[in-house]
Amino acid sequence: VMDYWFDGFTAVTSIINAPYIMALHITSMKCTFRDCQNLRNIDLSTWRTESLTVLQSAFQGCLHYDNWAKDFHTGLVDDFSYCFASTGVQNEGETPQGLLMENYIDLQSWDFRSATNLAGMFSYSYCDEIYLPTVGISEFSLPTVTSVNTMFSHTRAIRIYSKDFVFGIPTVTSDRMFGDAGNVIGAQSTLYSESHIDKSYARVDDVFADLPGYFRGEVECTLTFEVNGGISLSPKLCKGGESYNLPTTT
Repeated sequence: VMDYWFDGFTAVTSIINAPYIMALHITSMKCTFRDCQNLRNIDLSTWRTESLTVLQSAFQGCLHYDNWAKDFHTGLVDDFSYCFASTGVQNEGETPQGLLMENYIDLQSWDFRSATNLAGMFSYSYCDEIYLPTVGISEFSLPTVTSVNTMFSHTRAIRIYSKDFVFGIPTVTSDRMFGDAGNVIGAQSTLYSESHIDKSYARVDDVFADLPGYFRGEVECTLTFEVNGGISLSPKLCKGGESYNLPTTT
């Protein structure tokens, strides 16, 4: 159990011995890095998370989060509440209103099959993009989830990549799921509306089928070749790491 291990270490910028915790079978990370506002350097790639069940507020308030947990095993996790609340990337010496562009939270490889609580998971998050699992699935199945209350409320995210949320429990609560998420734009340009802030818009935006939503479905990539050399990729992530072969250019 690693509950509260580094909670409130607001001045810490680097944790250099993190890889040596690899021998532990971690079961709970409640508030482990909460409010580590200046943490920039940490390696969690060797952590054994196969037995992990709790991620409540694990990275809440990490303003320099750099997808340290993108390869976590989360198939047994039931509590994801506030995991990335108030999380993002912040410019040196600036307030959250001066964020770096194209910062994102990458959860494409995470497993939500055991999730019950997603409340506030990305609330007040300071990121442009959120990536949930999309590759190889037709829907985002959440068979045991009971709450998505305020899941995306007040997030600054513009783009949320996810398939339609499909709940196994009809009584799941979704109070203000998208409350005040005013920047979000769906795949076909559906804009945020205060009239649609519950789970009804937790789906891929399809206005032509009269099914507006706030999600964008699977990640689509665009390669841009610059006149004087160089290639840029947007967005940064491409369909779960697929390979792309480029033609020979002269």
